[in-house]
Amino acid sequence: MKHLWKNFTFLCGEWRKLPIKKTAWLYFFLYFLFGSVVAVLAVLVPSRAVVSLQNFETFLPFLGLVAALGIALFLQNILQNETYMLSFLFRLLEAYPAAMKPMLLPAEQMEGPKGKEQRNYISAAVYWGNELGVEGFMTNIRDIVANLINTLIYILLSARLEWKWLPLILLPAVGQGIMSLIFMKQINEKNQERQNLWAEGHYMQSIALKNEAAKDVRLYPIVDIFKKKYLDLRKRWHVYVSGKQYRLFAADASFWLLSIARDVIAFIVLFRRVQAGMPVSDFVLYMGVILGISAYVSGIFNKIALLFQNNFVVTHFREAMQQPEYDQTGTPGLVPQGLGTIRFENVSYSYSSEDENTKWALKNINLTIKPGEKIALVGENGAGKTTLVKLATGIFTPTRGEIYYDGINVKEFKPTELYKKVAMVFQNVTIIATTLAENITCQPESEIDYERLKWAIEKAGLSEVVARLSEGVHSQLTTYLHKDGVNLSGGENQRLMLARALYKGGDILILDEPTAALDPLAEAALYERYHELAENQTAVFISHRLSSTQFCDRVVFLKEGEIVETGTHASLMEAKGAYQHMFHEQAKYYQTEAAL
Repeated sequence: MKHLWKNFTFLCGEWRKLPIKKTAWLYFFLYFLFGSVVAVLAVLVPSRAVVSLQNFETFLPFLGLVAALGIALFLQNILQNETYMLSFLFRLLEAYPAAMKPMLLPAEQMEGPKGKEQRNYISAAVYWGNELGVEGFMTNIRDIVANLINTLIYILLSARLEWKWLPLILLPAVGQGIMSLIFMKQINEKNQERQNLWAEGHYMQSIALKNEAAKDVRLYPIVDIFKKKYLDLRKRWHVYVSGKQYRLFAADASFWLLSIARDVIAFIVLFRRVQAGMPVSDFVLYMGVILGISAYVSGIFNKIALLFQNNFVVTHFREAMQQPEYDQTGTPGLVPQGLGTIRFENVSYSYSSEDENTKWALKNINLTIKPGEKIALVGENGAGKTTLVKLATGIFTPTRGEIYYDGINVKEFKPTELYKKVAMVFQNVTIIATTLAENITCQPESEIDYERLKWAIEKAGLSEVVARLSEGVHSQLTTYLHKDGVNLSGGENQRLMLARALYKGGDILILDEPTAALDPLAEAALYERYHELAENQTAVFISHRLSSTQFCDRVVFLKEGEIVETGTHASLMEAKGAYQHMFHEQAKYYQTEAAL
């Protein structure tokens, strides 16, 4: 089984990192030990019962065996529950590093279909139940080892039988196991289909339970679309599960048919041996051993079949967890202090791998941003504005070309050191279900500088909002985790993001279309505030609307991933090019809107 040992050693390494009992291995050892004791006593007790019926003097030793079996079963059950809980606890604790890993991988790696696939595998390994992923993998290993030990014990107990009968004993279980492995391999070949079904169901469930979707569901016939999609998903799940169950049923049917044949033959052989003088107690013992071997071997193959599936999931989980994090590159201490010059040299970027059909998000960008300069990046949606600033801040790495900060290639910097210099306000705000203070500072409340927080709130124009909240900056935001949480308006959220950027500080302020949801007047007012607050910073204002450009030192106009015009607002208006055309088109819209 490919990567099995790598996966097992990886999970053992992860286990050792977590706060789990250091004596956990002892529980597993004792589980195997008492499982073996139960296996032996389970066939000895019926055999000794026959002897005690024939000779009453052996009755007390027989009762001792029965008591020992009861105690062993009790201890085995306790240990089974304990090992189960340890595996369950391992999965729960592993959920934390699993949840953190996507946040620590390079951003460009997590965007797009590949990133989504990796997140799905990480989710499947720790969130999709007890039988799938890391917990299922460890439980399968435990059960395979236990069944293997008991099988070997039963083979030794049957040593008085001729070895030629061993294949007959093993045939049904081995036959079923081989069929199960073949069928499970076929099922695993459809793992991607199952992953897609899970992902689709999870997405639809998240949308159905999302607070923000309530108004759309009631005002538009979205419910009808959901019904259709759910019915379609249910049909595809039915086809997938039916095919899986059919294969497993075929394996089970073959096992029972072969088992019936084995039991008939074994009974005849042992019956003839009894006629030849073998004690009836040995007949009972060997019948128990034969049935036990078959059950344990069948269990081994069944667990191996399940292990195939879990090994597939854990392999992808391990590969994702072992990928280098974004902060594991670069040299510490290289990022210059203070404002610096950012220079693009023939920079191109593609979101897909480079080949003859590559679609470029940016093409041959040559641009210099001077210290303290205020730049407006403008253009239509999809022109490459956001991609450009992600490259400038080190979030993305150029596919071609180089980016320099004060003459040093950005690739040589340690990413976290560069990120400290950048404060960015995005169009899509990220509000966390925690206090307003923690949302602004992105720090636990015990570490917050409340004087700086107060200053950021005032400068962002958020003071009135905070004043009306019952618990001020300690008020919980959103109602996801707190019934009395507060949902801010779109404009208030934008000011919250400005306060977040101000609290962080840094030498570079980037505004990525944060006003797209605002009306033109509110947008102009907000940009004026941004411009004033960015007096001692290098600032980049990104917008497909042009209300920000008149406050800037320079305007860079992008179209289809290329810089087509650059200059001041006045010079570009005089040039009567693409920038002037867009400006006049937007002005017409605003004038019409004002007239109405």
